Amino acid sequence: MIIYFTGTGNSLTIARAIKDATGDNMMHVYEAMKPDVLSRLESEETIGLVFPAFFFNPPEPVMSLVERVKPKSGAYIYAVVTCGSNPGSSVWDIKTALAKKGARLSYSRIIPQPDSSAIAFGNDANSQLAKLDASRETVKSVIDDIKVKKISLENESKTLLGSIFAVKSLYHLGLKLLKKDVNPSKCIGCGVCARVCSANNIKIEGGKAKMGDNCDYCYACVQWCPSQAIEVRRKTTLSALQYRNPKAKANDIAGK
Repeated sequence: MIIYFTGTGNSLTIARAIKDATGDNMMHVYEAMKPDVLSRLESEETIGLVFPAFFFNPPEPVMSLVERVKPKSGAYIYAVVTCGSNPGSSVWDIKTALAKKGARLSYSRIIPQPDSSAIAFGNDANSQLAKLDASRETVKSVIDDIKVKKISLENESKTLLGSIFAVKSLYHLGLKLLKKDVNPSKCIGCGVCARVCSANNIKIEGGKAKMGDNCDYCYACVQWCPSQAIEVRRKTTLSALQYRNPKAKANDIAGK
């Protein structure tokens, strides 16, 4: 079973490539956390996690899944982490959480992709598209490794940045600094933001998008909004800076 989390489609595209090559099933992390699915995961021989690094650590939904699931003894568990440049402690966090329940992370690989958080700082992830081309051979290598259940951990150590942002007070300060809001003057009520929000944190009320308090900070809403109505730190979102993986579509993102 391949379990993915994504905002722009980078991790989704890689998860699909692994699925197509291995024949394994694939699902979104929120689907995997449903009680009936969790029980099925406990009998899986292979469990793959494909996700982006957020704040130098795994996204909260991914960690929540790892903390809930009870893999069968001897299960082959792997993690493929996408990131702009630095995965931080992402592998260490998964490895440690699994070890606490007697399970083992057997394989990990880091795959650099265009940085989906770049837009929050006024930077252009579209200028990093060369990373997609560069990653193709890496993805093929990952697939070959997974097929033979290779044992190998890349970037498995705890890092300073990962440790800093694992401190809840600093993590929440980072979230506050990167807070998103809906600009009602730009919102056209199309519902794209609600469709791509895997946390179901966005509703359309009175013809306008309204955000709740359960954000995963995947930035899918910022990247996919066709009218650039989702703004970070109340700064204008420029369409030229919005990034979506060219192989992904809005309806794919949240696994709905």
